[in-house]
Amino acid sequence: MYRQENGAEREDMPTAWILLVESDSDLALLLNQLISEEMGLHCLTVTTCFAALKITNVLTPSLFLLNEYLPDGDGITLYDRLHSRNDLAKVPAIIMSTLSGTCQQKVAARHLTCLGLPFDLDTFLQVIQDYLRPGQRSPLETTSEHALSQLEAGNGVSSRRDNW
Repeated sequence: MYRQENGAEREDMPTAWILLVESDSDLALLLNQLISEEMGLHCLTVTTCFAALKITNVLTPSLFLLNEYLPDGDGITLYDRLHSRNDLAKVPAIIMSTLSGTCQQKVAARHLTCLGLPFDLDTFLQVIQDYLRPGQRSPLETTSEHALSQLEAGNGVSSRRDNW
């Protein structure tokens, strides 16, 4: 349950928010629909590293789903950048990758979960469920109700441009 700024409570807001950073619009739509319809979770999709950095100024998701290759950078560098912030340091991440040798080394060094593209959709949903299972991963308790209410209120994202 979420409390809005006016103090009213809402039950229609999911407790977990997922930030999907994926530049392939067809894949992003498919994954977003799977997460929303099969798991009943809110999934916010952005297509660039810059957009992910911008939205995380007001929204602290429960989980990051990051593609390895993005138009303005890569998912692993984005992960490092997001996790360097105190408010996002404990948010878990899943990297979606074609599993190039370099990516495998970087993922292993960071102890991240990596889903090799293409992946089985049931496996995809199970991996997310494992991250979101109550009591399994304490970092998921970092969802910011204030940030969600700010987003709902239309206060949007800061127009300040981070240097990517």
